[in-house]
Amino acid sequence: MKPQDELRKNIAEELGITSMPPEAQEQVIGKLGELALKQVAINALEQLPEEKRAEFDALTKSEDPEKMQTFLAEHIPNFNEMVDQTVKEEVTKFKQYAQEMSSQ
Repeated sequence: MKPQDELRKNIAEELGITSMPPEAQEQVIGKLGELALKQVAINALEQLPEEKRAEFDALTKSEDPEKMQTFLAEHIPNFNEMVDQTVKEEVTKFKQYAQEMSSQ
């Protein structure tokens, strides 16, 4: 199994959506991914040194995610750990929201 497939499987299990059809699982995981990515960007910008923000802005316009990730990892201490923590927090928020919606 590819790492990304394993990650999707783990997220589906964590969210408790493994009984949903695969297409519905993909929609939920995709939406969660969008939310997590936005929060990672916000957290990264908050931690990025002021003098590097213009360079990062230029990289975002190039739309090269690998270059952006490399750049952020070089300029933000513990970048990968921050990403992991942010994703965990977004999964937790998503689960809480889903529980609230299902109990209404």
